[in-house]
Amino acid sequence: MRLATEPWVNGSDNAQTILVPLADKKNWRGLKIFGKPTRRSFRYGDAYYAAATLLYTPIEGPNDPEACLAKTIDEAMPLAEANGVRIGGRQRIRMNQSVGAEVRPMVIELLEGRIDNLLHRDDYLGALAAYQSFPGTCLVHGFAVVASEHPELAAKVRSRWITEAAPKLAWARKVKQAPEF
Repeated sequence: MRLATEPWVNGSDNAQTILVPLADKKNWRGLKIFGKPTRRSFRYGDAYYAAATLLYTPIEGPNDPEACLAKTIDEAMPLAEANGVRIGGRQRIRMNQSVGAEVRPMVIELLEGRIDNLLHRDDYLGALAAYQSFPGTCLVHGFAVVASEHPELAAKVRSRWITEAAPKLAWARKVKQAPEF
């Protein structure tokens, strides 16, 4: 419930270069994701009720959130499937992000997923937001929340993340050029 109501407070990536909005910040902890280098990943609560991750990679071609999102999905799907994640419904939303006085495009892919294992099954609602970043770079913020027992609350939390948190992700003001990967 706190993810649906608590105020947003900025966390950051390991290099202190990206401002990451987190609701109920005191209950987020670092998380290691194996198989894919991340800028920073977080888990919410001891029972992993939610997770968030930041990906920052090189990309060829235009400085375009659509291309960034496509690259991320192409790379992430085999890894997710190898770890038992089954992706269901998907929907794409195109939005704008205000960064200072500048308005930039951003794209969000809504995802529904399930993890089955021998002991239990968990349903998740998630989203991947891709941002216009520095030329030659790809910046993606991913978020997922457990929906197994409370799907309506999970939908509310994901909607709040999409409308309030995803547009606020930003490079720290001190960052003037593309950081190292």
